[in-house]
Amino acid sequence: MQTSSALKLMLLAAACVQAQVNLDCFYYFPSDYVAFNLKSLIDIGVKTVPFTLNVDNTPIQGSITYNLCGEIQVPPKCPDADMMSHAYFMADDQSICYNLISVKTIQNTYQFLDESSTDTKTQGFSIKKLTENFVLAFKCNPDADTPQFKSGNNSYTVETKDACGYVNEAARMFMQNKIIFSVVLIIFGIMLTFFGGYKWNYLIGILGFAIGVAVTYFVFWTMVSFKPETWSYVLIGALAIIVGALGSYAFRVFSDLAYFAFGFIAGMSLTRNIFFIIQFHGSDVI
Repeated sequence: MQTSSALKLMLLAAACVQAQVNLDCFYYFPSDYVAFNLKSLIDIGVKTVPFTLNVDNTPIQGSITYNLCGEIQVPPKCPDADMMSHAYFMADDQSICYNLISVKTIQNTYQFLDESSTDTKTQGFSIKKLTENFVLAFKCNPDADTPQFKSGNNSYTVETKDACGYVNEAARMFMQNKIIFSVVLIIFGIMLTFFGGYKWNYLIGILGFAIGVAVTYFVFWTMVSFKPETWSYVLIGALAIIVGALGSYAFRVFSDLAYFAFGFIAGMSLTRNIFFIIQFHGSDVI
């Protein structure tokens, strides 16, 4: 068993983990620790609505076709023909077409509707393509059981209670105390240096439990729309413990699975950080 190699993979994975998530209908602003889980909008699918787009102060009658949580192909007559989009505009006579919201995050700008405080930042955000004068906004409305859609002056607003964001307190606490956590990780690394070899079975059991818990919370946080109530947190916590226990058992019984998991996490985290450093995301690379 190459213990030293496995430890290097684990330490690399721990060093590269970052709290930045960018998935369809899940938006996370890492600098502000604010997250928006809009997964309930997936059921809307592809919609086409009448819309008047102002171009150089000239109103153009047409329609917007959008898929808030998915991708749609831009028609051939658009400048970005055959590219994937979240929303595009087509004039009634089909002579003018614009790709309004790109699926490539680097081509868009994201901004809070109100940036005056942390609490107001959770009240919604907007998306704007860098080359277009159109704004897609998601506005918090706690009383909106079903999404409400409003057209404006070169803007389209979705009001829903799912657009009410929340603050990732765990990430904020970690960053505010990053020196303390760094010292703790260094101490943990020193302990692994001396005890990781002959206590390997216990170590992979603990890490298997931690990975199981982390995966459970990640799935519920990014892929499931749930009400932030006490009972939901208790249910998710209980499920996370069960999955963590199963992960610990699987890692101890099947050690090869542990090696694969550590290598995969280390490679994925390293790749994400490389893209982050050069200001790209994996979804922006063609």
